[in-house]
Amino acid sequence: MSDRVGVVLMHRGDPDSPATTKDWLATAYSDPYAYRTSFASGAQKFLGGLFSRFDSGVVKKRLEAIGGRSGAAEQVTRLAGELEVRLNGDTQNTGNAKYKVLPAMRWTEPSIATAFQTLKQDGIGRVVAISLYPQQCRRFSNTLIQAAQKLGEGLNVSVIDRLENQPKYIEALRGTVSEALGRMTGAYVLFCALGIDKADAEEGDPYPENLTATVDQCMSAIERPHRLGWLEEAGPGLTAEFLVPRAKAGGSTSLVLVPVGTVVDELNVLYHLDQVLKPLAKKAGFTGVERAQAVATRPELLDALQAALKEHLERVASLGFQS
Repeated sequence: MSDRVGVVLMHRGDPDSPATTKDWLATAYSDPYAYRTSFASGAQKFLGGLFSRFDSGVVKKRLEAIGGRSGAAEQVTRLAGELEVRLNGDTQNTGNAKYKVLPAMRWTEPSIATAFQTLKQDGIGRVVAISLYPQQCRRFSNTLIQAAQKLGEGLNVSVIDRLENQPKYIEALRGTVSEALGRMTGAYVLFCALGIDKADAEEGDPYPENLTATVDQCMSAIERPHRLGWLEEAGPGLTAEFLVPRAKAGGSTSLVLVPVGTVVDELNVLYHLDQVLKPLAKKAGFTGVERAQAVATRPELLDALQAALKEHLERVASLGFQS
């Protein structure tokens, strides 16, 4: 094995097109790391295929509503390419390049499985897998982490499971909020988080508290009324749909919707913000509604990824492990 370092940027991913929705759902539902069941793997795969038939119509319609494809895979791929250039500097595209950075989706291509296969073929034995769900969350991050550890058997794999403590991540989030506020003067800021089941929160998943801390840090330098809401009925608090008319009752004339919990434009975010919340906000009387851009569009996110990787490798080395 070479002394090069592989970096895998991980996300769940979305269907490639409406036509692939059913297969994508079947893969997701069959993933034992994402959906905990008491069934054997064969039975879970069978049930995953069955349930995908029932749910694919809804997901397909949502995908069609946002234009047929989310920006998740493209944004992760772009981040991987830009991060690799940053890490290698002048050695990029030479034999001295130390880092190889690959995008990795859990349920679609370019996949986590493909990324690890590529690294093995290239003789790279040291791999750092990074979750692009910035807040520590069992439901989102653990799926990716467990998959990376399984698929990376035989390699020296370590994981960065959060970016929430990276100051540059907060700067990136604050930057996208400020940019949107520049177009919506005096707006109310509604942070819209990917939801988890209430049962997960009751079992101690740190995600809700981590999100609250992220929002507080982001808005510490922005004096605007704001609130955190959830994009799913399941949890584990007030939904964004519930909060939109109440934000209008506070007197604001415009609204900025800020996706949190992920750094890319994934399906559930785009559908809920653009197709559900924007029309609801206009109906409630807001004269202007703006969706803040994904954090993945900000250069500070690359700073955060680079800093997180550097700190991680230094910490691993200080503990006496191979860096």
